[in-house]
Amino acid sequence: MKNYFYLALIALLFSPFFIYADNPYEPCFLVNDSVYEVVDVAPEFPGGFEAMKTFIFENIKYPEKARKNKEHDKLFMEFVVNKNGQIESVKSLKESKPYFVEEAKRVIQKMPKWKAGELAGKKVKVKLVLPISFKL
Repeated sequence: MKNYFYLALIALLFSPFFIYADNPYEPCFLVNDSVYEVVDVAPEFPGGFEAMKTFIFENIKYPEKARKNKEHDKLFMEFVVNKNGQIESVKSLKESKPYFVEEAKRVIQKMPKWKAGELAGKKVKVKLVLPISFKL
């Protein structure tokens, strides 16, 4: 009888874990201003990835100082696509010359509204990282 009691106690203690383990990606609640990195539906640039590459290629200007010094670099730019699809909190994850960082920031901030990301059927803020290369 004592063994059944301990077995029932163990089952009771671990039952919330097993209920949650059926769908570990389903959030219990969404915090209003949280920024997510993993979502059900990723944010999307209007027209998709190829359109984004074209936008960057057409809008980026090689910094004149870098051109004169024949400098090149690859930056990893982090930014947030908010619930309205607007870009915010743009920063470089890598130390670089200020003129490279400022140009990459300028182009990202100039992007049109994205399709917002979604988690559990609700639009949420999503953090993304975009590599931008400067090559002559």
